[in-house]
Amino acid sequence: MKNSTFNPSRRRTLGVLGAALVLPRSALGAQLATLTGRAFGTTWRLVAPTGPDLTPVRHEIESLFAEIDLRFSPWRADSVITRFNAMPASLLVRDAELAHVTAAALAIASESGGAFDPTVGPLVARWGFGPIK
Repeated sequence: MKNSTFNPSRRRTLGVLGAALVLPRSALGAQLATLTGRAFGTTWRLVAPTGPDLTPVRHEIESLFAEIDLRFSPWRADSVITRFNAMPASLLVRDAELAHVTAAALAIASESGGAFDPTVGPLVARWGFGPIK
């Protein structure tokens, strides 16, 4: 049975956005519809073949980005990750999404032999980048 309602997920949204970046415009045809917006201190753009109205998708994309931004933006004082970074090391992470992303980051760091370092924030700040003071 085919589900005709739009059911956004992080994976599906990122897949659609990734496809929009990878597919050449010629593969999409001459008639294109574009949605743009702001997220994470930058802009995003979705390019899709014309046809169905993309307006309802805008709200879903903006809602998803707002949720991710509130959880993972180091530039927001109220984000989960900013509060996590300010916590004493003895406290446990109570946010399941943050725990999942942290575990994945630590696994990638281990598998890459340290080439990926999720603790690089203070060093990046010394170079004058990022939100850390």
